[in-house]
Amino acid sequence: MRDSQKAKRFVPVLGALAVALAVFISLKSRYGGGVPPTVIFVVMDTLRADRTSLCGYEHPITPKLEELVERGATFACNSHSPSTWTLPSHATFFTGLGPEDHQAGSGGNTKGMTWGSVTPLGPRLPTLAEEMAARGYQTLLLSGNPVVGERMGLTRGFDHAVVARSYPEMHDHRLADRLKLILQYLALDPDRPLFAFINIADPHAPWRGIPKGLGFLPARPPMMIDPGRARFESGEMGEEEAEAWLSHLSDVYDYSVLRADRSLTQVLEALEAEGWLDAEYRLVITSDHGEYLGEHRLVEHGRPYFYEPVTRVPLLYLSTEG
Repeated sequence: MRDSQKAKRFVPVLGALAVALAVFISLKSRYGGGVPPTVIFVVMDTLRADRTSLCGYEHPITPKLEELVERGATFACNSHSPSTWTLPSHATFFTGLGPEDHQAGSGGNTKGMTWGSVTPLGPRLPTLAEEMAARGYQTLLLSGNPVVGERMGLTRGFDHAVVARSYPEMHDHRLADRLKLILQYLALDPDRPLFAFINIADPHAPWRGIPKGLGFLPARPPMMIDPGRARFESGEMGEEEAEAWLSHLSDVYDYSVLRADRSLTQVLEALEAEGWLDAEYRLVITSDHGEYLGEHRLVEHGRPYFYEPVTRVPLLYLSTEG
């Protein structure tokens, strides 16, 4: 990739980071005498911007995002992720550094990786959670993606970190249920501000089947990515088979996005029920990467190809300040 192309790709990334970091960096000076606002950073894992109705998608699979915009949130359709897979992108969220600088994720990617082959986030780089803790925040990480865990260096600075052992473990209501337990039974101090980082992993493969009765999506069985991916990418599938397979893939992906949007609703309701959204708060929602759904004869993510389906992600910012 030429330098000019790389620069163009990272301009929106820097814009996304600027929004997030401006929120966090300004807190101490502006709230020196009182309690700073609650800060919630949500990653809707594997969510493509063009699969949200706010970016023109025809299916109503992101109603909560629409509602937040109606309440005054700023929403961008042209932000780009810093990487094509989870670890490097989250390391950028937590450090403000690009993957070439923090080096987390070098040595492997999601295709055939082993934990030992991948470089975790280094211990010497200061993290967002550490900075927030230094400013008096209670820090909480809840992740439905098992990569966002201690083994990859991503829990440093969090007082409490709860990470799924597998992708389905915290799908659907289970993520919010876990959050409710954490908020109710951990010794959180209501007089201290909260910083919560939450990864909603429903759009990540493997994908659940679609039940009957949705209307805009047909009922579908569950879908495993392999062996179909290898046959599709190699050109082994005939045209009709590939068309049917990609249609199935697109539908179950859409359903996973709908479920992630529902999970987002439940997460925000859990925070509200415990009073963390009663006063000042700042909410950032984005994704760590998108997903190939057949474009460029590619499926899923984690490849060294930076085409738009896997890099263009949504970005939402909502503040009680307006």
